[in-house]
Amino acid sequence: MAIRFLDNLNLEENQLLNTSLQQVATDPTGFTGQIIFNTTSNTFKYYDGSAWVELDGSGDISGVTAGTGLSGGGTSGTVTVSVDYLGSDNIILSAPTAGKVSANDIILFSDETDDNVKKTSISSLPFTDNTGTVTSVGPANGTFISSSSAAITASGTLTYDLSATGTPSATTFLRGDNTWATVSTGTMSSFDVAGDSGLAQTITDGNTINFLGGEGIVTDSAATDDLNIVLDLTELPIRSQVIDPKGDYLIGLFDKGSDQNKTLIGGISLSMFAAPIADLSIASNRLTNVTDPTAAQDAATKNYVDTTFAGSGALIFQGSYDASVAPPSVGVLQGWTYVVTVAGDGAGFFSPALEVGDLIIANIDTPKTALDWTEVNKNIDVATATVQGIANFPTAGGLSVSSGAVSMPNVVTAGSFGSATQSPSLTVDAKGRVTAISNNSIQITSAQVTDFCDDVVSCVKDRTEFVDTIGDGATNPWVVNHNLRSQDVMVELYDAKTFETLMVSVVRTDQDNVTITTAKPLPPSGARVLIKQIG
Repeated sequence: MAIRFLDNLNLEENQLLNTSLQQVATDPTGFTGQIIFNTTSNTFKYYDGSAWVELDGSGDISGVTAGTGLSGGGTSGTVTVSVDYLGSDNIILSAPTAGKVSANDIILFSDETDDNVKKTSISSLPFTDNTGTVTSVGPANGTFISSSSAAITASGTLTYDLSATGTPSATTFLRGDNTWATVSTGTMSSFDVAGDSGLAQTITDGNTINFLGGEGIVTDSAATDDLNIVLDLTELPIRSQVIDPKGDYLIGLFDKGSDQNKTLIGGISLSMFAAPIADLSIASNRLTNVTDPTAAQDAATKNYVDTTFAGSGALIFQGSYDASVAPPSVGVLQGWTYVVTVAGDGAGFFSPALEVGDLIIANIDTPKTALDWTEVNKNIDVATATVQGIANFPTAGGLSVSSGAVSMPNVVTAGSFGSATQSPSLTVDAKGRVTAISNNSIQITSAQVTDFCDDVVSCVKDRTEFVDTIGDGATNPWVVNHNLRSQDVMVELYDAKTFETLMVSVVRTDQDNVTITTAKPLPPSGARVLIKQIG
Protein backbone atom coordinates (compact mmCIF):
# COMPACT_ATOMS: atom_id res chain seq x y z
CA MET A 1 0.00 0.00 0.00
CA ALA A 2 1.47 3.36 -1.05
CA ILE A 3 1.89 6.36 1.22
CA ARG A 4 -0.71 8.97 0.25
CA PHE A 5 0.56 12.55 -0.18
CA LEU A 6 -2.34 15.03 -0.30
CA ASP A 7 -0.17 18.07 -1.02
CA ASN A 8 2.54 18.92 -3.54
CA LEU A 9 6.15 17.88 -2.81
CA ASN A 10 8.81 20.62 -2.80
CA LEU A 11 12.32 19.07 -3.09
CA GLU A 12 13.98 22.50 -2.69
CA GLU A 13 16.03 21.98 -5.95
CA ASN A 14 17.28 18.54 -4.79
CA GLN A 15 17.39 15.52 -7.09
CA LEU A 16 14.87 12.70 -7.24
CA LEU A 17 17.25 9.71 -7.39
CA ASN A 18 16.63 6.10 -8.40
CA THR A 19 12.91 6.67 -9.12
CA SER A 20 10.50 5.21 -11.64
CA LEU A 21 7.18 6.32 -13.16
CA GLN A 22 3.95 4.52 -12.33
CA GLN A 23 4.02 1.28 -14.36
CA VAL A 24 0.71 -0.02 -15.73
CA ALA A 25 -0.16 -2.65 -18.36
CA THR A 26 -3.16 -0.63 -19.64
CA ASP A 27 -3.79 3.12 -19.71
CA PRO A 28 -5.90 4.22 -16.66
CA THR A 29 -8.56 6.94 -16.57
CA GLY A 30 -6.23 9.92 -16.64
CA PHE A 31 -6.17 13.43 -15.22
CA THR A 32 -4.50 16.42 -16.89
CA GLY A 33 -0.72 16.26 -16.53
CA GLN A 34 -0.57 12.63 -15.30
CA ILE A 35 2.45 10.62 -16.52
CA ILE A 36 2.80 6.81 -16.72
CA PHE A 37 4.96 4.07 -18.28
CA ASN A 38 2.90 1.53 -20.27
CA THR A 39 4.62 -1.85 -19.80
CA THR A 40 2.68 -3.39 -22.70
CA SER A 41 3.87 -0.90 -25.36
CA ASN A 42 7.03 0.08 -23.42
CA THR A 43 6.24 3.76 -23.99
CA PHE A 44 6.20 6.89 -21.85
CA LYS A 45 2.80 8.67 -21.92
CA TYR A 46 1.16 11.82 -20.55
CA TYR A 47 -2.57 12.76 -20.34
CA ASP A 48 -3.42 16.05 -22.13
CA GLY A 49 -6.89 16.40 -20.59
CA SER A 50 -8.77 14.38 -23.19
CA ALA A 51 -6.45 11.52 -24.32
CA TRP A 52 -3.13 9.77 -23.59
CA VAL A 53 -0.24 11.07 -25.74
CA GLU A 54 2.56 8.56 -26.48
CA LEU A 55 6.17 9.76 -26.41
CA ASP A 56 8.43 7.12 -28.08
CA GLY A 57 11.30 9.43 -29.09
CA SER A 58 10.54 9.42 -32.85
CA GLY A 59 8.16 11.26 -35.27
CA ASP A 60 6.10 10.08 -38.26
CA ILE A 61 6.44 12.99 -40.80
CA SER A 62 9.13 12.34 -43.44
CA GLY A 63 8.46 15.30 -45.72
CA VAL A 64 6.05 18.05 -46.88
CA THR A 65 5.05 18.17 -50.60
CA ALA A 66 3.38 21.21 -52.24
CA GLY A 67 0.10 20.30 -53.93
CA THR A 68 -1.72 21.78 -56.98
CA GLY A 69 -1.45 25.56 -57.07
CA LEU A 70 1.20 25.57 -54.35
CA SER A 71 5.00 25.75 -54.36
CA GLY A 72 7.73 24.84 -51.88
CA GLY A 73 7.97 21.88 -49.47
CA GLY A 74 10.89 19.70 -48.29
CA THR A 75 11.99 16.74 -46.15
CA SER A 76 14.13 18.41 -43.47
CA GLY A 77 14.67 21.64 -41.62
CA THR A 78 12.18 24.51 -41.82
CA VAL A 79 9.70 23.83 -44.63
CA THR A 80 7.77 26.64 -46.40
CA VAL A 81 4.68 26.13 -48.60
CA SER A 82 3.45 29.14 -50.69
CA VAL A 83 0.64 29.91 -53.14
CA ASP A 84 1.85 29.54 -56.77
CA TYR A 85 1.15 32.72 -58.76
CA LEU A 86 3.58 32.08 -61.70
CA GLY A 87 3.51 30.00 -64.87
CA SER A 88 0.93 27.69 -66.39
CA ASP A 89 0.55 25.79 -63.09
CA ASN A 90 -0.41 28.85 -61.01
CA ILE A 91 -3.30 28.55 -58.59
CA ILE A 92 -5.90 29.85 -61.08
CA LEU A 93 -4.84 27.81 -64.13
CA SER A 94 -4.51 24.70 -61.93
CA ALA A 95 -8.16 24.92 -60.88
CA PRO A 96 -10.67 22.65 -62.68
CA THR A 97 -12.58 24.07 -65.67
CA ALA A 98 -16.02 25.42 -64.69
CA GLY A 99 -19.29 25.50 -66.67
CA LYS A 100 -21.45 28.55 -67.28
CA VAL A 101 -20.79 31.40 -64.84
CA SER A 102 -23.84 32.40 -62.73
CA ALA A 103 -24.55 35.60 -60.79
CA ASN A 104 -24.16 33.78 -57.47
CA ASP A 105 -20.68 32.38 -58.24
CA ILE A 106 -17.89 33.61 -55.91
CA ILE A 107 -14.58 35.17 -56.97
CA LEU A 108 -11.56 36.34 -54.97
CA PHE A 109 -10.30 39.92 -55.09
CA SER A 110 -7.78 42.13 -53.30
CA ASP A 111 -9.41 45.00 -51.42
CA GLU A 112 -7.56 48.26 -52.17
CA THR A 113 -8.61 49.73 -48.80
CA ASP A 114 -6.63 47.23 -46.68
CA ASP A 115 -4.81 45.01 -49.26
CA ASN A 116 -6.57 41.93 -47.87
CA VAL A 117 -7.88 39.09 -50.06
CA LYS A 118 -11.67 38.82 -49.86
CA LYS A 119 -14.50 37.11 -51.71
CA THR A 120 -17.73 38.36 -53.35
CA SER A 121 -20.43 37.17 -55.75
CA ILE A 122 -20.21 37.99 -59.46
CA SER A 123 -23.55 39.78 -59.26
CA SER A 124 -21.96 42.31 -56.84
CA LEU A 125 -19.34 43.48 -59.37
CA PRO A 126 -19.88 47.15 -60.41
CA PHE A 127 -20.23 46.38 -64.13
CA THR A 128 -23.01 43.77 -63.66
CA ASP A 129 -25.88 46.11 -62.59
CA ASN A 130 -26.32 48.16 -65.85
CA THR A 131 -29.99 48.61 -66.91
CA GLY A 132 -31.39 48.45 -70.48
CA THR A 133 -33.63 50.88 -72.44
CA VAL A 134 -37.22 50.64 -73.73
CA THR A 135 -37.18 49.80 -77.42
CA SER A 136 -40.89 50.31 -78.24
CA VAL A 137 -44.02 52.03 -76.73
CA GLY A 138 -47.49 51.37 -78.23
CA PRO A 139 -50.85 53.21 -77.72
CA ALA A 140 -53.87 51.55 -76.06
CA ASN A 141 -57.47 52.83 -75.67
CA GLY A 142 -59.13 53.16 -72.25
CA THR A 143 -62.54 54.20 -70.89
CA PHE A 144 -63.65 57.58 -72.33
CA ILE A 145 -60.24 57.95 -74.04
CA SER A 146 -58.67 56.63 -77.28
CA SER A 147 -55.51 57.18 -79.38
CA SER A 148 -54.90 57.28 -83.10
CA SER A 149 -51.07 57.34 -82.79
CA ALA A 150 -48.80 54.55 -83.99
CA ALA A 151 -46.28 52.73 -81.84
CA ILE A 152 -43.00 54.56 -81.03
CA THR A 153 -39.79 52.61 -81.56
CA ALA A 154 -37.23 55.40 -81.16
CA SER A 155 -38.88 58.79 -80.47
CA GLY A 156 -42.21 60.51 -81.09
CA THR A 157 -45.49 61.61 -79.39
CA LEU A 158 -48.56 59.66 -78.33
CA THR A 159 -51.85 61.60 -78.66
CA TYR A 160 -55.07 60.67 -76.76
CA ASP A 161 -58.59 62.16 -77.09
CA LEU A 162 -61.89 61.73 -75.22
CA SER A 163 -64.14 59.26 -76.96
CA ALA A 164 -67.46 60.24 -75.20
CA THR A 165 -70.37 61.41 -77.41
CA GLY A 166 -71.98 64.85 -77.05
CA THR A 167 -70.47 68.32 -76.66
CA PRO A 168 -68.30 69.15 -73.66
CA SER A 169 -68.70 72.66 -72.18
CA ALA A 170 -68.60 74.61 -68.89
CA THR A 171 -72.19 73.58 -68.14
CA THR A 172 -71.99 69.87 -69.09
CA PHE A 173 -70.64 66.80 -67.31
CA LEU A 174 -69.55 63.35 -68.46
CA ARG A 175 -72.14 60.78 -67.48
CA GLY A 176 -71.52 57.12 -66.70
CA ASP A 177 -72.82 56.08 -70.12
CA ASN A 178 -69.93 57.96 -71.82
CA THR A 179 -72.01 60.95 -72.93
CA TRP A 180 -71.85 64.65 -72.09
CA ALA A 181 -75.05 65.96 -70.38
CA THR A 182 -76.32 69.27 -68.94
CA VAL A 183 -77.03 69.62 -65.18
CA SER A 184 -80.72 70.34 -64.50
CA THR A 185 -81.36 72.79 -61.48
CA GLY A 186 -84.12 74.10 -59.26
CA THR A 187 -83.61 77.49 -57.41
CA MET A 188 -84.34 78.96 -53.96
CA SER A 189 -83.94 82.57 -52.93
CA SER A 190 -83.94 82.71 -49.06
CA PHE A 191 -85.90 82.15 -45.84
CA ASP A 192 -85.66 83.30 -42.21
CA VAL A 193 -85.02 81.25 -39.07
CA ALA A 194 -86.03 82.69 -35.64
CA GLY A 195 -85.82 81.45 -32.05
CA ASP A 196 -87.31 82.32 -28.64
CA SER A 197 -84.75 85.07 -28.35
CA GLY A 198 -82.14 86.78 -30.51
CA LEU A 199 -82.42 88.20 -34.04
CA ALA A 200 -83.93 86.24 -36.93
CA GLN A 201 -81.32 84.82 -39.36
CA THR A 202 -81.75 84.78 -43.16
CA ILE A 203 -80.83 81.51 -44.94
CA THR A 204 -79.98 81.93 -48.64
CA ASP A 205 -79.34 79.39 -51.38
CA GLY A 206 -76.21 77.40 -50.51
CA ASN A 207 -76.32 78.12 -46.72
CA THR A 208 -76.51 75.32 -44.12
CA ILE A 209 -78.69 75.51 -40.97
CA ASN A 210 -76.92 74.14 -37.87
CA PHE A 211 -79.14 72.96 -35.00
CA LEU A 212 -76.83 73.16 -31.98
CA GLY A 213 -77.71 71.41 -28.74
CA GLY A 214 -77.07 73.08 -25.39
CA GLU A 215 -76.56 71.56 -21.92
CA GLY A 216 -78.99 68.67 -21.64
CA ILE A 217 -80.02 68.88 -25.34
CA VAL A 218 -78.52 66.58 -28.01
CA THR A 219 -79.17 66.92 -31.78
CA ASP A 220 -78.65 64.15 -34.32
CA SER A 221 -79.08 64.00 -38.14
CA ALA A 222 -80.36 60.46 -38.08
CA ALA A 223 -81.51 60.15 -41.70
CA THR A 224 -82.36 62.16 -44.81
CA ASP A 225 -84.84 64.96 -43.95
CA ASP A 226 -84.80 63.87 -40.25
CA LEU A 227 -83.28 65.78 -37.30
CA ASN A 228 -83.59 64.29 -33.80
CA ILE A 229 -83.61 66.60 -30.76
CA VAL A 230 -83.22 64.60 -27.51
CA LEU A 231 -83.18 65.61 -23.83
CA ASP A 232 -79.94 64.31 -22.18
CA LEU A 233 -79.73 65.33 -18.52
CA THR A 234 -76.34 63.55 -18.11
CA GLU A 235 -74.75 66.58 -19.80
CA LEU A 236 -75.80 68.84 -16.93
CA PRO A 237 -72.81 70.01 -14.80
CA ILE A 238 -72.17 68.45 -11.38
CA ARG A 239 -73.19 70.71 -8.50
CA SER A 240 -70.09 71.43 -6.40
CA GLN A 241 -71.85 73.48 -3.69
CA VAL A 242 -73.74 72.00 -0.75
CA ILE A 243 -77.46 71.70 -1.50
CA ASP A 244 -79.55 74.43 0.14
CA PRO A 245 -82.92 72.84 1.03
CA LYS A 246 -84.45 76.29 1.51
CA GLY A 247 -83.28 77.79 -1.79
CA ASP A 248 -82.63 74.88 -4.21
CA TYR A 249 -85.37 73.24 -6.29
CA LEU A 250 -86.23 69.83 -7.72
CA ILE A 251 -87.99 69.55 -11.08
CA GLY A 252 -90.67 66.92 -11.49
CA LEU A 253 -94.17 65.93 -12.54
CA PHE A 254 -96.56 66.83 -9.76
CA ASP A 255 -100.35 66.59 -9.23
CA LYS A 256 -100.11 62.88 -10.13
CA GLY A 257 -98.10 63.62 -13.27
CA SER A 258 -100.41 66.16 -14.84
CA ASP A 259 -98.29 69.26 -14.09
CA GLN A 260 -94.61 69.95 -14.68
CA ASN A 261 -93.34 72.11 -11.80
CA LYS A 262 -90.45 72.82 -9.48
CA THR A 263 -90.49 72.62 -5.69
CA LEU A 264 -88.09 73.50 -2.86
CA ILE A 265 -85.99 70.54 -1.66
CA GLY A 266 -86.75 71.53 1.92
CA GLY A 267 -90.46 71.10 1.24
CA ILE A 268 -90.12 67.32 0.63
CA SER A 269 -90.64 65.30 3.81
CA LEU A 270 -88.74 62.01 4.43
CA SER A 271 -92.09 60.43 5.29
CA MET A 272 -93.24 61.01 1.70
CA PHE A 273 -90.82 58.32 0.51
CA ALA A 274 -91.61 54.61 0.59
CA ALA A 275 -90.19 52.42 3.36
CA PRO A 276 -86.57 51.24 2.70
CA ILE A 277 -86.14 47.69 1.42
CA ALA A 278 -82.53 47.33 2.74
CA ASP A 279 -80.39 48.58 5.66
CA LEU A 280 -80.56 52.38 5.90
CA SER A 281 -77.23 54.12 6.62
CA ILE A 282 -77.02 57.71 7.84
CA ALA A 283 -73.25 57.83 7.21
CA SER A 284 -72.10 57.96 10.87
CA ASN A 285 -74.39 60.94 11.56
CA ARG A 286 -76.76 61.15 14.52
CA LEU A 287 -80.55 61.08 14.69
CA THR A 288 -81.60 64.10 16.79
CA ASN A 289 -84.90 65.30 18.31
CA VAL A 290 -86.13 61.70 18.70
CA THR A 291 -89.10 61.09 21.04
CA ASP A 292 -88.80 58.42 23.75
CA PRO A 293 -90.17 55.03 22.60
CA THR A 294 -93.65 53.81 23.55
CA ALA A 295 -94.16 50.71 21.35
CA ALA A 296 -92.12 47.50 21.38
CA GLN A 297 -90.39 48.18 18.03
CA ASP A 298 -89.78 51.93 18.56
CA ALA A 299 -86.14 53.13 18.49
CA ALA A 300 -84.75 54.13 21.88
CA THR A 301 -82.78 57.31 22.53
CA LYS A 302 -79.42 57.28 24.33
CA ASN A 303 -80.91 59.16 27.26
CA TYR A 304 -83.73 56.61 27.55
CA VAL A 305 -81.27 53.68 27.63
CA ASP A 306 -78.80 55.42 29.96
CA THR A 307 -81.45 56.38 32.51
CA THR A 308 -83.35 53.10 32.25
CA PHE A 309 -80.67 50.37 31.99
CA ALA A 310 -77.02 50.87 30.94
CA GLY A 311 -74.98 53.02 33.32
CA SER A 312 -77.76 53.17 35.88
CA GLY A 313 -76.10 50.57 38.09
CA ALA A 314 -78.53 47.82 37.14
CA LEU A 315 -76.89 44.43 36.57
CA ILE A 316 -76.77 43.63 32.85
CA PHE A 317 -75.41 40.19 31.88
CA GLN A 318 -72.83 40.44 29.11
CA GLY A 319 -71.82 36.77 28.71
CA SER A 320 -68.69 34.74 29.47
CA TYR A 321 -65.21 35.93 30.49
CA ASP A 322 -61.90 34.06 29.93
CA ALA A 323 -59.89 34.95 33.05
CA SER A 324 -56.61 33.90 31.44
CA VAL A 325 -56.59 37.35 29.77
CA ALA A 326 -57.25 40.88 31.09
CA PRO A 327 -60.92 41.90 31.61
CA PRO A 328 -62.66 44.23 29.10
CA SER A 329 -62.44 47.98 29.71
CA VAL A 330 -63.26 50.36 26.83
CA GLY A 331 -67.03 50.63 26.31
CA VAL A 332 -67.87 48.75 29.54
CA LEU A 333 -70.65 50.44 31.57
CA GLN A 334 -71.47 50.33 35.28
CA GLY A 335 -73.46 47.22 36.15
CA TRP A 336 -72.22 45.04 33.29
CA THR A 337 -71.80 41.48 34.60
CA TYR A 338 -69.68 38.57 33.27
CA VAL A 339 -69.42 34.91 34.34
CA VAL A 340 -65.95 33.28 34.46
CA THR A 341 -65.73 30.27 32.10
CA VAL A 342 -61.90 29.89 32.14
CA ALA A 343 -60.05 30.22 35.47
CA GLY A 344 -57.16 32.68 35.82
CA ASP A 345 -55.96 35.95 37.35
CA GLY A 346 -56.75 38.12 34.30
CA ALA A 347 -53.07 38.21 33.28
CA GLY A 348 -52.12 39.54 36.75
CA PHE A 349 -55.20 41.78 37.08
CA PHE A 350 -57.10 39.91 39.87
CA SER A 351 -55.76 38.59 43.19
CA PRO A 352 -56.75 36.05 44.28
CA ALA A 353 -57.31 34.33 40.95
CA LEU A 354 -60.85 33.73 39.70
CA GLU A 355 -62.39 30.28 39.36
CA VAL A 356 -64.94 28.94 36.86
CA GLY A 357 -68.42 30.11 37.96
CA ASP A 358 -67.24 33.35 39.64
CA LEU A 359 -68.88 36.66 38.62
CA ILE A 360 -67.26 40.07 37.96
CA ILE A 361 -69.40 43.25 38.02
CA ALA A 362 -68.24 46.69 36.76
CA ASN A 363 -68.43 49.32 39.54
CA ILE A 364 -67.92 52.25 37.13
CA ASP A 365 -67.88 52.97 33.41
CA THR A 366 -64.61 51.94 31.69
CA PRO A 367 -63.07 50.07 34.67
CA LYS A 368 -59.27 50.11 34.65
CA THR A 369 -58.13 48.54 37.95
CA ALA A 370 -59.17 45.57 40.08
CA LEU A 371 -60.85 48.04 42.49
CA ASP A 372 -63.20 49.07 39.67
CA TRP A 373 -64.69 45.54 39.69
CA THR A 374 -66.64 43.52 42.23
CA GLU A 375 -65.70 39.81 42.25
CA VAL A 376 -68.39 37.43 43.45
CA ASN A 377 -66.94 33.99 44.21
CA LYS A 378 -69.02 30.85 43.94
CA ASN A 379 -69.61 28.59 46.95
CA ILE A 380 -66.24 27.27 48.27
CA ASP A 381 -66.03 23.77 49.84
CA VAL A 382 -63.39 22.21 52.10
CA ALA A 383 -60.06 21.90 50.28
CA THR A 384 -58.79 18.48 49.15
CA ALA A 385 -55.55 17.22 47.64
CA THR A 386 -56.82 18.21 44.15
CA VAL A 387 -59.47 20.91 44.84
CA GLN A 388 -58.79 24.36 46.30
CA GLY A 389 -61.10 25.38 49.15
CA ILE A 390 -61.35 26.10 52.85
CA ALA A 391 -58.31 24.73 54.78
CA ASN A 392 -57.52 24.18 58.53
CA PHE A 393 -54.04 24.90 59.92
CA PRO A 394 -53.45 23.16 63.31
CA THR A 395 -50.94 24.96 65.55
CA ALA A 396 -49.92 21.91 67.62
CA GLY A 397 -47.10 21.17 65.16
CA GLY A 398 -45.51 24.55 65.76
CA LEU A 399 -47.47 26.65 63.19
CA SER A 400 -48.86 30.03 64.17
CA VAL A 401 -51.78 31.86 62.52
CA SER A 402 -52.18 35.64 62.75
CA SER A 403 -54.70 37.67 60.72
CA GLY A 404 -55.03 34.77 58.27
CA ALA A 405 -51.26 34.45 57.78
CA VAL A 406 -49.58 31.13 58.62
CA SER A 407 -45.93 31.07 59.82
CA MET A 408 -43.43 28.53 61.21
CA PRO A 409 -41.19 28.99 64.29
CA ASN A 410 -37.39 29.34 64.04
CA VAL A 411 -35.51 26.20 65.17
CA VAL A 412 -31.95 27.06 64.00
CA THR A 413 -29.99 30.26 63.58
CA ALA A 414 -30.06 31.59 60.02
CA GLY A 415 -26.70 31.73 58.23
CA SER A 416 -24.41 30.26 55.56
CA PHE A 417 -22.80 26.85 56.08
CA GLY A 418 -20.17 24.86 54.12
CA SER A 419 -17.11 26.12 52.23
CA ALA A 420 -14.28 24.93 50.00
CA THR A 421 -12.66 23.25 53.02
CA GLN A 422 -15.75 22.41 55.12
CA SER A 423 -18.96 20.45 54.63
CA PRO A 424 -22.20 21.02 56.60
CA SER A 425 -23.65 18.37 58.98
CA LEU A 426 -27.47 18.47 59.35
CA THR A 427 -30.02 17.15 61.85
CA VAL A 428 -33.60 16.79 60.49
CA ASP A 429 -36.84 15.98 62.41
CA ALA A 430 -39.69 13.76 61.18
CA LYS A 431 -41.36 16.69 59.43
CA GLY A 432 -38.24 17.50 57.39
CA ARG A 433 -37.23 20.54 59.42
CA VAL A 434 -33.51 21.21 60.06
CA THR A 435 -33.12 21.28 63.86
CA ALA A 436 -29.33 21.52 64.02
CA ILE A 437 -26.44 22.32 61.64
CA SER A 438 -22.65 22.51 61.94
CA ASN A 439 -19.49 22.65 59.77
CA ASN A 440 -16.89 19.84 59.44
CA SER A 441 -13.46 19.97 57.77
CA ILE A 442 -13.29 18.10 54.43
CA GLN A 443 -10.99 15.02 54.53
CA ILE A 444 -11.34 12.73 51.47
CA THR A 445 -8.94 9.95 50.38
CA SER A 446 -8.68 8.81 46.75
CA ALA A 447 -10.24 5.47 47.71
CA GLN A 448 -13.36 7.34 48.82
CA VAL A 449 -13.83 8.95 45.34
CA THR A 450 -15.41 6.78 42.64
CA ASP A 451 -13.40 6.58 39.36
CA PHE A 452 -10.77 8.96 40.75
CA CYS A 453 -7.92 7.67 38.55
CA ASP A 454 -10.06 7.60 35.37
CA ASP A 455 -11.19 11.17 35.99
CA VAL A 456 -7.59 12.35 36.45
CA VAL A 457 -6.52 10.64 33.20
CA SER A 458 -9.46 12.18 31.37
CA CYS A 459 -8.58 15.61 32.74
CA VAL A 460 -4.96 15.31 31.62
CA LYS A 461 -6.08 14.04 28.19
CA ASP A 462 -8.38 17.04 27.71
CA ARG A 463 -5.40 19.34 28.32
CA THR A 464 -2.83 17.59 26.04
CA GLU A 465 -4.74 15.84 23.21
CA PHE A 466 -7.19 16.83 20.48
CA VAL A 467 -9.07 14.69 17.90
CA ASP A 468 -11.47 15.88 15.20
CA THR A 469 -12.94 14.97 11.78
CA ILE A 470 -12.30 17.52 9.02
CA GLY A 471 -13.15 18.01 5.33
CA ASP A 472 -16.13 19.51 3.46
CA GLY A 473 -15.14 19.20 -0.21
CA ALA A 474 -14.59 22.97 -0.56
CA THR A 475 -12.35 24.50 2.17
CA ASN A 476 -8.58 24.50 1.63
CA PRO A 477 -6.49 25.17 3.65
CA TRP A 478 -8.25 23.93 6.78
CA VAL A 479 -7.66 25.67 10.16
CA VAL A 480 -8.01 23.34 13.18
CA ASN A 481 -8.56 25.01 16.56
CA HIS A 482 -7.13 22.60 19.23
CA ASN A 483 -6.84 25.07 22.18
CA LEU A 484 -3.84 23.18 23.68
CA ARG A 485 -2.02 26.49 24.32
CA SER A 486 1.24 25.31 22.73
CA GLN A 487 2.96 25.11 19.35
CA ASP A 488 4.92 22.05 20.52
CA VAL A 489 2.38 19.64 19.06
CA MET A 490 2.54 16.57 16.81
CA VAL A 491 -0.05 16.46 13.99
CA GLU A 492 -1.09 13.36 12.06
CA LEU A 493 -3.97 12.64 9.63
CA TYR A 494 -5.52 9.39 8.46
CA ASP A 495 -8.28 8.53 5.95
CA ALA A 496 -11.62 8.27 7.79
CA LYS A 497 -12.71 5.36 5.55
CA THR A 498 -9.55 3.35 4.71
CA PHE A 499 -7.59 4.36 7.87
CA GLU A 500 -4.47 5.01 5.75
CA THR A 501 -1.98 7.62 6.99
CA LEU A 502 -2.20 10.85 4.93
CA MET A 503 0.80 13.10 4.23
CA VAL A 504 -0.19 16.79 4.21
CA SER A 505 1.38 20.22 4.73
CA VAL A 506 1.05 21.39 8.37
CA VAL A 507 1.82 24.85 9.79
CA ARG A 508 1.58 25.46 13.54
CA THR A 509 -0.12 28.83 13.16
CA ASP A 510 -0.21 29.80 16.83
CA GLN A 511 -0.55 28.17 20.27
CA ASP A 512 -4.20 27.21 19.64
CA ASN A 513 -4.37 26.54 15.87
CA VAL A 514 -2.72 24.53 13.11
CA THR A 515 -3.27 25.07 9.35
CA ILE A 516 -3.53 21.95 7.14
CA THR A 517 -3.07 22.35 3.36
CA THR A 518 -3.74 19.78 0.61
CA ALA A 519 -3.47 19.98 -3.18
CA LYS A 520 -7.26 19.51 -3.37
CA PRO A 521 -9.97 20.10 -0.71
CA LEU A 522 -10.61 17.11 1.55
CA PRO A 523 -13.92 15.32 0.88
CA PRO A 524 -16.74 15.78 3.44
CA SER A 525 -15.67 14.18 6.77
CA GLY A 526 -12.79 12.64 4.82
CA ALA A 527 -10.00 12.72 7.39
CA ARG A 528 -9.36 12.37 11.12
CA VAL A 529 -6.79 14.76 12.61
CA LEU A 530 -4.79 13.74 15.73
CA ILE A 531 -2.93 16.46 17.69
CA LYS A 532 -0.71 15.72 20.73
CA GLN A 533 1.01 18.33 22.94
CA ILE A 534 4.63 17.49 23.79
CA GLY A 535 6.13 18.56 27.12
